[in-house]
Amino acid sequence: MNFEYRLLHGDSESVERRLDELRVTTIVLDSDPQRAQHPHQSLLSWTLLRGGGPWKLERTFRSKGHRDRDRVTRVYRRSEVYRFPARLLEVDMRYSLGRSIRASR
Repeated sequence: MNFEYRLLHGDSESVERRLDELRVTTIVLDSDPQRAQHPHQSLLSWTLLRGGGPWKLERTFRSKGHRDRDRVTRVYRRSEVYRFPARLLEVDMRYSLGRSIRASR
């Protein structure tokens, strides 16, 4: 599976430009530190974790996943807000966290 796999965006700057074009204000990044990530997941993680951009870590959730493996879920918010106001965000994470999570400003 991954036959002819290719990244649509090859660097952090390209990812940030696309997120800006789409006017994304919140990103929920769910990861299993014990497993290798796909290249697009690694690039998004790097873009958010490297700092210096408009993304700020808002919350971190730790839980046990499949086979009692540690999971980390991070919620990032864009610090430079677009014209429309931020709203309460609820994400169904029952599969990985066993509950939904909420984030707001």
